[in-house]
Amino acid sequence: EKGIHELKVQIKAGLTETGLLNLQCVTENGEPLSPISFMLKDSSTSQGSENTSNINENDTSICSAPQFEKCTQLIDLYYGKGTKQDPQDKTATPKTLIKDLERITQTSRDEWTLPFMRSLWKSLSQGITRRNRSLAHECAWLNMTGFILRPGYGAELDSFRIDEVWKVFELGLSFPKEKSAQLQWAVLWRRIAGGLSRERQQLIYKNIQQQLSKGNSDNPELFRLLASLERLDPDQRFQIGNLIVRRLLRSSRSGQEEFCWAFGRLASRIPLYGELNSVVPSEKVETWFAQLKTLDWNLPQYQQLNNAFSLVAKQTNDRIRDLSSGIRDNIIRKMKQSHATDTQLKPIMEFIEIQEQDQSTLFGEKLPSGLKKVAN
Repeated sequence: EKGIHELKVQIKAGLTETGLLNLQCVTENGEPLSPISFMLKDSSTSQGSENTSNINENDTSICSAPQFEKCTQLIDLYYGKGTKQDPQDKTATPKTLIKDLERITQTSRDEWTLPFMRSLWKSLSQGITRRNRSLAHECAWLNMTGFILRPGYGAELDSFRIDEVWKVFELGLSFPKEKSAQLQWAVLWRRIAGGLSRERQQLIYKNIQQQLSKGNSDNPELFRLLASLERLDPDQRFQIGNLIVRRLLRSSRSGQEEFCWAFGRLASRIPLYGELNSVVPSEKVETWFAQLKTLDWNLPQYQQLNNAFSLVAKQTNDRIRDLSSGIRDNIIRKMKQSHATDTQLKPIMEFIEIQEQDQSTLFGEKLPSGLKKVAN
């Protein structure tokens, strides 16, 4: 046809580790034509991906190549195949793994970037079946895995990494009777909850129900984990909230600060990664306030309720999620009596866009560098 002619070309192809297929045609005289790229992995299926901004995948490291090699060698020391600890090194212990990595990289863990942390997973994944070398090995592995993969989404291939980690849930703890292992187990799943599908969150919920039935109702980490499962059914989340409020009303018990956090996380007006229908209905929250206002929030164990209700009563400009103006006024009055700060009160008194600090408060610790939530 007129205007159409043929060229002999060579096709050059390359596949990045993030699943991007790059194709480029080159003519016989070496002239490159416009490249075409295809994402072979459907990122839309990644849990939580809709809540993140673009991550700079070129930011591959916060340290030099020799430093990174030392990092992987250290992880291999504890979790590599057939590796044995140098008998001359009596100080090497998995308990200090993260601190040792900070020393090697000369960078605080809070400054580690998302790509750097994800790049450690290849070495650390060896520990999925090698946590049983000792209790220290298991606890260190669970703690570091949750830290480098938090919040379970935000980088390409995170869904693949979460699939790998899920094998740990299926295998169970190597030291199931040890409280330190139980603690790190709950911390791991709380940290990466945003990358877990609804079905997997349901399995975790049923697992915790069994633990609670055996008398573990005073373990705050279990409730911090439950409060972070935003893909559970609304009725299930309401039942969890009832348990948390019931526990808070038992003022003689220790660990109330953690239960205050769990309440704020569960009843927050803004989900961290879930859909808006995961927000507990406002009328349910108002019944919880009616019970909690009877407590003395000036007591040390209840001072965190000011932080919690700063999130729970936050204005969103969504009449379905927002608490009624009358209840908000009552909450403000209670918080002022409890010496709440202006920073805690302001989100209840007027609409303010979600801040980075709000995200960290909801998550329970600082989110990885470069990860930002897109407000619902």
